[in-house]
Amino acid sequence: YYLGFNAYSDANKGSLYVDNITLQEWDCGMASAINFTNLTTSGATVNWTAAAEGTSFGYIYNYNTTNTTPVEGAYVGNGGTTTAITELEPGTTYYFFIRSQCGPLFGDWSEGIPFTTLCTPTTVPYSQNFETATAPALPTCVSSYTGNNGNNWVTASNPGNNFSTKTLSYTGNSNAANAWFFSQGIQLSAGSYYKVTYKYGNNSATTTEKLKSGIATYPDAASAISTIQDHTAITGGTAVNYSSGIITVPTTGTYYIGFNAYSDAAQGTLY
Repeated sequence: YYLGFNAYSDANKGSLYVDNITLQEWDCGMASAINFTNLTTSGATVNWTAAAEGTSFGYIYNYNTTNTTPVEGAYVGNGGTTTAITELEPGTTYYFFIRSQCGPLFGDWSEGIPFTTLCTPTTVPYSQNFETATAPALPTCVSSYTGNNGNNWVTASNPGNNFSTKTLSYTGNSNAANAWFFSQGIQLSAGSYYKVTYKYGNNSATTTEKLKSGIATYPDAASAISTIQDHTAITGGTAVNYSSGIITVPTTGTYYIGFNAYSDAAQGTLY
C-alpha cells in the first residue's frame, strides 16, 4: 500500500507544503494520573486522566491483592474516567490495573497501582510507637500523603537526637513541607473527655521545623475539625514530650489524629 497526497487547489493559488509523514501501528494510549479517593473500610473511588493518544471509547479495569496483571475486567464506557470499587476487605492493600479500549483495539495493562482500604476503627486507649513498621515503610492502618513536591513521612530506625527507637520522620528538601500523617480511625464519644500525648523534636539547632497536630473526621487535611497544637519553631535537636489539654468531639463517631509537617523549604528533619 502507498500513502497518497493529492494537491487539488484551484488555479493561480499559492504554495502548499507537506512534511514529516509517518505511518505506525495504532496506539490506544494509557490512562494516567490514577488516584484513589473516598477510601473506606470496604471501598474506594478511582479516578484517572484520559489517555493522551488515540480516541478511547472506554476503559477496562481490574484489581487484586497479588499485583498480578489480569486477563479481563470490568468496563467503563463513554470515555468515563472514574469508577467506584466496593466489597473490599478492611486494612488490605489492593493493586488496580487499567487499559484503554479504542474501537476494536485494546491498550496495554497499566502497572498495578496500590491502594489500601481503611482499617476497622479501633477504640481508646490507642497508641502508636511505630515499632511494628519495617523502615522506611509506615505501620499498617495509618496513612500519609504530601500536598506538594516536598517529601513524605517515613519510619526511621534509631535516628538519634533523643529518639532511640523507630520514629515517624520527615526530612526536608528544596520545597516547603506539607506532609500529613494520620492515625488509624478511633471511635470517640460526644460528651467524653480525651487527651493526646506525643514526643516531637528535630535534628539540629541550625534549622527550624513546623508541626501541627489535630483531629479529623477522615484521613485528609480537608476533614480536620480542630487543632490540638501548633508547634511553629521546633529547633535545638532535642526531644520534647507534649500533653494536650482536654479534647472533645462534637458527635460520636470515628476520628483520626493528624500530624502536618509544614516546615519551610531547605530545613532539616522532624520527628
